[in-house]
Amino acid sequence: MDGNNWHEFWVQIFQELDPKFKGVEEMDLINNDNDVIEKLVLYESKDMRHSHKFKFGVVLCRAGQVDEEDMFSNLHEEGSEDYLDFLKILGDQIQLKGYTGFRGGLDTKENSTGLESIVSKFRGNEIMFHVATLLPHDLRNRQQVVKKRHIGNDIVVIIFQEYGSEAYTPSTIKSHYITILVFV
Repeated sequence: MDGNNWHEFWVQIFQELDPKFKGVEEMDLINNDNDVIEKLVLYESKDMRHSHKFKFGVVLCRAGQVDEEDMFSNLHEEGSEDYLDFLKILGDQIQLKGYTGFRGGLDTKENSTGLESIVSKFRGNEIMFHVATLLPHDLRNRQQVVKKRHIGNDIVVIIFQEYGSEAYTPSTIKSHYITILVFV
């Protein structure tokens, strides 16, 4: 997704999330407090060595899930159509093996961190999304250490709450790094 589409993207997200945003002008919704994604990138850049490369976590929260183990145990194919559509809005789904752009700590040689991920470019910045449902799932490990290692070290994490899911509490995913939670 190029930088020109971000305003439209956030307007659509807010309008889909809450009917009260229907009919709100783009300028009223986004530009009163500057561009949302620009603020997220700016915030994360304060804590990054590479000021134009960022990694954001994405976690699926389904009905009945109240702890990180449940959320990290979600499989990609179990996500709702809304969740899968949301991932398409975030950026492009890429094959990790052989990917030459910013990898955000993901393995692009041996597929040890999954086969695919989501990437986006915004105003010269590269964003790699650590999507929990695309990271490897280990049936023998309820804690899903690979998923926790990546998402637990992200500063920005997007929580996609499916219809009927419990209210998410910020302490659900234990981390010293997660600073911004975005709820969809």
